[in-house]
Amino acid sequence: MSQHNTLFSQTLSLILRHVFQKLEHRHKAGRSSRKFGFKEQFTVMAFIQLAARRSMRDCLRCLEAVGSRLYHFGLKYVCGTLRRILKHALQHRIIIEAPPSAAQIGATAPKDNRRLRVLTQDELTKLLDEIKRRDLQAWRISMFAMIMGCRFSDAARLLWGQVDFERKTVSFVKTKTVARVVVVGDELLSFLKDFGPGLPSENVFINHRGQPYKEAPSALRAAVDELKLNEGRAANDRFSFHNLRHMAATDLARDLPLRDLMDYMGWKTPAMALRYMHGNEEIQRAAIAAREARLTVNRQ
Repeated sequence: MSQHNTLFSQTLSLILRHVFQKLEHRHKAGRSSRKFGFKEQFTVMAFIQLAARRSMRDCLRCLEAVGSRLYHFGLKYVCGTLRRILKHALQHRIIIEAPPSAAQIGATAPKDNRRLRVLTQDELTKLLDEIKRRDLQAWRISMFAMIMGCRFSDAARLLWGQVDFERKTVSFVKTKTVARVVVVGDELLSFLKDFGPGLPSENVFINHRGQPYKEAPSALRAAVDELKLNEGRAANDRFSFHNLRHMAATDLARDLPLRDLMDYMGWKTPAMALRYMHGNEEIQRAAIAAREARLTVNRQ
């Protein structure tokens, strides 16, 4: 199925991420007082300007016309920000009309937006080889994420001081969900020793410029394109860096109990873990047979 980006999305893509980040670091006055990032603020203002809206409520009405496509337009932050402002104004009786709900204007996430793609062993081998050919640093962080099943942000922020070679553990401190300490094997430790350890305060993974990673390595995306792994794939079936975590979770769910899987992957609720845990018919048959045997004994 043919897929195209919206004109608004294409316009925003003209603003290079690394350029925006440089400007963000340069002009960061008052940043700690804001509850949303500069990119979201910019997206809000850009939409209002390009849509020629005259007020926040006017902008919300415009977004309401977009309907359920709003989430896919990447405008959920626009809507959420404006709704929070109008809700605050309503509470303080500055306005008398309540803003439209998130559901009305399609600002809620899709019910099922999880990634489904799992590569075959052959596809994974070719992908890693292609990444390594293009960028050794990108290959290192990709390999680590694939083995550990961690998020890109967890790997990018990891410091050498958080890797304990004696206890064979890695501590993820600044995470999206919960901080955790996970065990690692000898193979992974040997892999890390090939290019470390560095000073405790130094990042484990740095890009080809010698700087800490700020975004997923472009070498992975280039390798995916080169191998045509996403050709003809639906949006939630396209391979990205995060799919490395998805693949690890799928493998670990076959062996780890629910509680251990949650602790290892850093999930707060069982719902996420249960996405990857599937029934085993042989185990079910053995359990039923054992129960039948116990009931038979009790009847005698």
